Order: sequence, then structure tokens, then C-alpha cells
Amino acid sequence: MKRDNFLFIGDVHLPFEHPRALEFCKGLVKDFDIPHENIYSVGDLLDQYHFSRWPKSPDAMHTVGQEIELAREKIKKWARAFPEMKIVESNHDSRIIKKAIGADLPSQVIRSLEEIFELPDTWEIKDQFVIMGPDILVCHGEEFPDALQAAIHYGLNVVQGHHHAKFGVQYRRSRMQMLWGAATGWLGDVGQYAFEYGDKSKFKPILGSTVVVNGIPYAVPLL
Repeated sequence: MKRDNFLFIGDVHLPFEHPRALEFCKGLVKDFDIPHENIYSVGDLLDQYHFSRWPKSPDAMHTVGQEIELAREKIKKWARAFPEMKIVESNHDSRIIKKAIGADLPSQVIRSLEEIFELPDTWEIKDQFVIMGPDILVCHGEEFPDALQAAIHYGLNVVQGHHHAKFGVQYRRSRMQMLWGAATGWLGDVGQYAFEYGDKSKFKPILGSTVVVNGIPYAVPLL
């Protein structure tokens, strides 16, 4: 396997992922010869719809408990496919914790994301990852308008998610260096009730993920 090849999975939003999301990512691993230790989620692996602060749809098909159970079952499938995945922290993945803190619950009684969703202990979750060699910073990116602005801020190449309607690679060259920023798009299912908020959006989500092969980033759409 090519040790310098990487996969960066766009926002999945389990259990409301696109029906072809997992097979798409498995195909990228095979096609680009990506080792298990080089697979990253750019965040929003989970949706946690019922823990949002926004009003909920009266037509929602699941209760809170049903959403959690369904997400657990789907996580098992992703864990079998990607046993060493690395995941960056994100706004959707932290919804339960924020809800608990908003209810004035102390840390002693709050269960971790790993416990609640039964994440495998071989997965690693951090605020961001820095990959030396290709010099890539992996973040969720909600604090930046796009991946290139994040790259300029950090002085490193950046892969980020969060902005579902942004997809592709942008470059910026100065006298000192050339940087790129890659936006992964997402892998959610726009037809799910969890995403009704986007029905009136001018710009629609783009399905895809990012691979880096021999240091070169490529945006790969799910068509």
C-alpha cells in the first residue's frame, strides 16, 4: 500500500447518510490504495438530529432512542470497513455534550461520545490532526469560510468539511510557499427529514470526499 496516500471522508451524518456513502468510501480506499491508518473523517460523522437546539420536524420518523440505536448499528458497519479511522471533533458530533452542559449536568455524570454510540476503541478523536510529510492539517472547519482561508491561517495545507455546498481544491501561492485547501463536501442523504432546513438554500450540498495521492489532493464526487 502507498503510505503517503490518504482518504478524507466528507460529513456523513449517521444515521442519515447517503445510501451509497459507505460503498463509495470503500471504493476510494481500494482504487487509491489507501492504508487503514490513513483514513480520516472530517467530522459530523454523526448527525444527532434530536439533540439539536433547532425545532424538530413533527414528521420525524425516529424517537431520540431510535436515532441512537440506528446510529450504533451503522457505526458497526463503518468500523468493520475502517477499523483505524481518525475523526476530528465537530459541531454535530458534540451536540449531546452541549445539550448536557446546557442542562447544567456536571462532567461526572456525562457519558462520552465513545460510550453513548459504542465507538470502537481503535478509533481516535481529536480537535484536529496534523499529518507531517505532506504537511496537512485536518479540521472540521466551522470557524473558516472555506478551506483555503484555513490553510492561509495555519500556514499548512488543509482538508476540512462542515460547508456541505463547498467542494474542491483551491491553491494560493506567495513568495515563500504554495498552499492548498480542500473542501470535502458531504455524504448525507438530502432527502432525509434531518436536512429539511436546507430545502430553501440557494446552494445545495455536494456529495464527495477528498483523497491525497503522492501529496496531491483530488476532490472525488459521488455521482
